[in-house]
Amino acid sequence: MKQFFVFLLFLPFWAISQLWIPNSSTVAIAGNSVLASKYETQIIDSIHPLMNSGYLHLNATQRQFLALKFAPKLSINNVSHVELIQNSMQLRDSLHLQAGILKTNGFSVDMLQGSVIRGNFGNSTHVEGFLGKYGQTAFNFPMGHQGYYAPIEISAPSNPLDFFRAHYRHESPDVAGFFRNQILATLRHVSNVEYWELERIHGTSSVMVSLSYDSIRSGGISDVANLLIAKWDGSLWIDLGGVPSSLNAASGWIASPVLSSFGPLTLGSLNAFNPLPLIFKHVAASRTELGNKIEWTTYDEQNTEYFNIEFSLDNATFLEVETKIPAKGFYSGEAKYEAYHALNEKEIIYRVKQYDKDGNFSYSKKVLLSDEIVLNPESFSIEILENPIKSSFLTFQVLGIAQPTEAKIQIYNLLGKLVFESSFDINPNEKHAIDVANLSSGMYMMNYHDAHHKKSIKFIKSNF
Repeated sequence: MKQFFVFLLFLPFWAISQLWIPNSSTVAIAGNSVLASKYETQIIDSIHPLMNSGYLHLNATQRQFLALKFAPKLSINNVSHVELIQNSMQLRDSLHLQAGILKTNGFSVDMLQGSVIRGNFGNSTHVEGFLGKYGQTAFNFPMGHQGYYAPIEISAPSNPLDFFRAHYRHESPDVAGFFRNQILATLRHVSNVEYWELERIHGTSSVMVSLSYDSIRSGGISDVANLLIAKWDGSLWIDLGGVPSSLNAASGWIASPVLSSFGPLTLGSLNAFNPLPLIFKHVAASRTELGNKIEWTTYDEQNTEYFNIEFSLDNATFLEVETKIPAKGFYSGEAKYEAYHALNEKEIIYRVKQYDKDGNFSYSKKVLLSDEIVLNPESFSIEILENPIKSSFLTFQVLGIAQPTEAKIQIYNLLGKLVFESSFDINPNEKHAIDVANLSSGMYMMNYHDAHHKKSIKFIKSNF
């Protein structure tokens, strides 16, 4: 008889509860099965494709990890989030997002023909990463990133075997090489804060595409009549036009004509009344000897006037603590800011609110104040430049150190096994590479330790 096991692993830096399903085993789920935990949990391998009734429920308060290749029905009620590891996943019947974010980590959740996705979608409940759909029905992709919900819709394809895949990024298209200054003459500008990518993987169907807009998320919408959809054609942003669902500047939809080719898409404007301007490249909060330090970095400011700092103790009600911190206005490149707040609470959520000269505003992502006190109030962080890692090398950069230092780097897999250890001479803002060609696909933790800092950062090795 095949069996599966549930057990806890206590690793050097985090605890994970794991449900292991051996390769030769079958898990038959009759009715509805619930995996509920107050610990981090991981489900490995595949639920048998013959399972045809009931949901696999993920019901937890800590993040959960999925490595399922196939499941008929999946239901997620997780106030933290669920992450895919090791491989993409196909769903035959349905995905129900009751609460929480499903992060695909460079993999994809693919809905098979006839399957549906439903849920209480919003800033805290959506899919972050790649989401695919087979079939010939219209489909709403409930995408999001950086705490923002940003759905995209397609009309019904003509062939049941057609397959479309989408994802959303709340960051400047410049980051991906879709440069905003390369635009067709009919466009005044395109968004500096968000873009979608829509691919037709299989099939030849032409469809209409609708992009959502939200004045807060999108950086300021004030003239819907001059809002449009722009598409990157490989070298330029081109004007696709668009028909808005209403003239409501707060939020709504804008629909394209029927398209036969796809790619990166974003919002554009025919005039200056839709700023779409500011991107927050970095936002962080930490405890220091001088108080709670909130720091942020912007990129290519246009028409910005000032910033306010807001905080919350319940992630619902936000209060202002620092107001009218002057912005650069018009500035090419990165601009760095910081502010301090004297409040001693265990958990504080901060965000930065930016106002432009026309009175429009936008928010940064929310950040949770770290419990660790940084004795030297410098902006220390580690950045993995490609994550998930799809090449043979992990490239990282240490930010916020003033002098060269020696650091030990360790990499652990999810079982707590040390798979890499070495010392590095770290220079400020210099890039370093680690050969990870021999690592299998999956999630890992990299530990950094120098004389003044300790930092752990998660990464994904992906062959997707």
